[in-house]
Amino acid sequence: MEEYTIKKYLKNNKLNIENMINDYKDYIYTIVKNNSKGFFTNEDIEEVVSDVFLTTWHNKDRIDEDKPLKNYIAGITKNLILKKYREKKYTNVEVSLEDEIFSNELNNIEYVYENNLVDETINEELNNLTELEYNIFTKFYYFSKSIKEIAKEMNISESLVKVKLHRVRKKLKIRLETKGIILKDIIIVFIAAMIIISGYVIGREIVKHFFIDSSDGVEKAVENGYIEDYEIEKSNKSNGVSIEVESVLMDDYNLAINFCLKFDDKSYIDKINYCEFDNLLIMDENNNLIVTKFEGNNNDSNLLNFFANSGNNYPGISDGSESIHIKSKSDNEIIMTYATHSSEFPKSHKLNIMLDRISLYSSNNDLEEKIDTIKGEWNIEVELPEEFYNRETVVYTLESTNDENLELLEANLSETGIRIKFKTKWGQQYYNKDDSDEEIIEKLEKIRDEYLTFEYIVDNKITPFYDYYIINSSGKKFYPAGSSDGDGGISIGSDGEVQYMQIFNMTPIDATDKITIIMEKDSNYFDTTKDKYLEIVLTRKSK
Repeated sequence: MEEYTIKKYLKNNKLNIENMINDYKDYIYTIVKNNSKGFFTNEDIEEVVSDVFLTTWHNKDRIDEDKPLKNYIAGITKNLILKKYREKKYTNVEVSLEDEIFSNELNNIEYVYENNLVDETINEELNNLTELEYNIFTKFYYFSKSIKEIAKEMNISESLVKVKLHRVRKKLKIRLETKGIILKDIIIVFIAAMIIISGYVIGREIVKHFFIDSSDGVEKAVENGYIEDYEIEKSNKSNGVSIEVESVLMDDYNLAINFCLKFDDKSYIDKINYCEFDNLLIMDENNNLIVTKFEGNNNDSNLLNFFANSGNNYPGISDGSESIHIKSKSDNEIIMTYATHSSEFPKSHKLNIMLDRISLYSSNNDLEEKIDTIKGEWNIEVELPEEFYNRETVVYTLESTNDENLELLEANLSETGIRIKFKTKWGQQYYNKDDSDEEIIEKLEKIRDEYLTFEYIVDNKITPFYDYYIINSSGKKFYPAGSSDGDGGISIGSDGEVQYMQIFNMTPIDATDKITIIMEKDSNYFDTTKDKYLEIVLTRKSK
């Protein structure tokens, strides 16, 4: 719709209402129809549409001739919708609060204009909330549920509900203040609640994957508030590219960061389908090396020189794996998720993220079709929240198992999953620990022809376990967060020993005092005539 001003319809201070109706009737009708949620009759809708033009006509002398008329029209329409709700007693907001805010709703036309901008701003921010934040906010302000009721319904603590409500109010206030709009908290909350009631947000599709290509355990942690969003911009600009940290998640096993890359040269945006941080160094306040990554020709890398001169000559705590996915693109920016993993990330207060080159690709990976490599110096420091560095690692111990050879090596629960590690026997021992290297090689060469090929052992073409999961006391199942082919971290040795390591998608929200691991045995490795399934019962260790 074109941005007309009221001057188009004014001639000799008379308003050509007929032309205005032709231009705006469909626009107004759509707003009313979409936000009546089936409560208004056709007569109600037609009445609101007529009242919009009548109100505009009465206020023609007070409408700024240089401002888009559409915003005035939209503001008047929304206020008349709310007025109609009040008349029909569809809103559950107390009249005293409504009257305080909207007593002059149609007399102060500039307030109506500003109020529409406030509506739009709050509506945008509500759509940016996480699913957990949005559900808590709507339950509290729209359905009028108590903090205690919400906590019980969502199986979370009352303190988490309070924290999330506080954070949402803070987000709304900051978003408005950046646009020069200063309102009291109570008015912000009221307008946000009215937006929800009138349907601007309630039907929106909630984005469930905050980090792209993340595991179910990471998603569950995010849904339950284990994430840090940075309201105040944490960014650094170099060589025409600004890099901003939008959010971070860090526990024992996962580090995920959402970056926003803004380009002065907008021509990059349509071409980019993948980007790579060629040289990346992430450290914490204790100089723990979280991530160290240097690729290609680094002779001109100041970051590599800094790393070499720091006296650190060992790799980072991350296991070297990483994933990078572009989450969204807009006019001049891309949002991307960077994720890496570890057996145990430190409990850090800060992260110092440094990089000096970004490679851009038109393909979906870094194997072909490179667009450009942009060199610069980006250094971003972010503080991590208390819940990250004071996180608790819960330990489980072995209660019972139907495998007499099994030894539990580890069962530790962090915020995004539980890591299980054990060893047992898979079959005959083909060599002794005291054998020399020559004797071991000789015995292994013998069994290649007799039973197994070397490739069969090394490549894990058949794994000793499959269809495995954890089940809690409530009967809920949790599956591995590992690779899609299901082999996890299984090591099969010709000495008859098998070691198994896997992270399952069970988080503290679903953890129970007792859990059971169920794994179907492969008859190629185990005697399944007695037990087809390996069962391991674990008990949460008391503090």
